[in-house]
Amino acid sequence: MKALIFKIVIILLGILTMNISCEKGNQINTCTKGMYIGSYCDGLVIKILDSSSIGKSWKATYGPETYEKSVVASVDSVYIKLVDVNQYFIPGTVFYFNYVNGGYPRKTDNICVPEPFITITSLSTKPCQTNK
Repeated sequence: MKALIFKIVIILLGILTMNISCEKGNQINTCTKGMYIGSYCDGLVIKILDSSSIGKSWKATYGPETYEKSVVASVDSVYIKLVDVNQYFIPGTVFYFNYVNGGYPRKTDNICVPEPFITITSLSTKPCQTNK
């Protein structure tokens, strides 16, 4: 019975998180539009598709790829447990996200540059609604 109640609470938290995923809060930036490009060392490469200034240009440490107006991101470890984020991380998938500056620290054997420099705190397939 306790396991069932726990599962229901997790599902409700997931639904609540998705419903408020683009509301303004303590985020550095709200509702940034991006497209998943692929993985990069210990992070996710997301090309910025709106006027946000967080995107940077860099050349991959290993390989010929050059990324323009993109970020290397990690995903908040609490959020990733509540929501199926894998639906967003298919190359070419466009989504909206909130983030905080700073990514998870690199592992000791990782020498890639840049390391993740933002952490995604919420994801949505729909544009955020603004309250004016």
